[in-house]
Amino acid sequence: MVAAVLAAEPQELAGRLPDGIECLRRIAEQVDACHAPRADGRAVGRWLTEVLTVLGHAAVTRHRARLAERLHNVGKILLPPQVLARPGPLDAEEWRLIRMHPLMGANLLAQVPGLQIEAEIIAQQREWFGGGGYPSGIAGSGIRIEARALAVCTAWAAMRGGRGGRDPLSGPAAREQLRVGRATQFDPVVVDVFLALESDRRVGLPHPGDRLTTTPAARATDRPVLDSLDRTPLSRL
Repeated sequence: MVAAVLAAEPQELAGRLPDGIECLRRIAEQVDACHAPRADGRAVGRWLTEVLTVLGHAAVTRHRARLAERLHNVGKILLPPQVLARPGPLDAEEWRLIRMHPLMGANLLAQVPGLQIEAEIIAQQREWFGGGGYPSGIAGSGIRIEARALAVCTAWAAMRGGRGGRDPLSGPAAREQLRVGRATQFDPVVVDVFLALESDRRVGLPHPGDRLTTTPAARATDRPVLDSLDRTPLSRL
C-alpha cells in the first residue's frame, strides 16, 4: 500500500492514503487548526513538489516529501493544548516541549511499516542548515533535502498565514525574511529556487480550493522570522 502511495501522482495522493496514515494526517491538521491559521496542505505540498522538481529530484522523493508534509505536525497531538494555544512568548519548559514535537511525530510515523524515510524527514524539519536547529543540531547536507525544502515551504506558509501571535506578512516582507535566513536557518539553494518560483507565480499562491489565510493589512513592518535574541524563528509552526 505504501508503494502505491509513493507511485501516485501528486493530485491523486489525497485519496490514496492508507487508513492509519489518513488518521494521523487528520490529527495533524486538527491540532494545527486549533492554534494558528495555515496554508492548506495541498498548497504547501504543491510548492514542495515544484521546488524538488526544479532541483532535479525523482518522483519518489517528491511523493515522500508530500506525504511527510501532510503529517509533519502530527507530534503536536502529544503536547499540552495550552502550550500550542499560547499567543505570547513561551517559557523555558514550554519551549522544551515544543522542541520535542518533531521527534514525537517521527516516532509515531516510524511505527507504520515502510514510512521510515518519512519519519526521518519529520524528525529533521526544524534543523537549521547552518546548525543550531533542533532536535539533533545537524546541519547542511546532513539534513535530508526533503526536510530542507519542507522548512522553506512551511516557513512561507507560516509567514503569509500568520503564526505564533504574528500578523501575516506581506509578500515582500516574507521574501526578505527568507533572504535573512538564507544559509543560516535555510538551505540557500532551496531559498533561491523558491524565490525564483514565487517570482514566476508558481509557488506561494493558493490554487482554487486551497485556503491561505492572509489579510490586506499585512505590512512589511510585521515581526521578523529571525529572532536575534532567542534564535527561535517560526517556533510555533
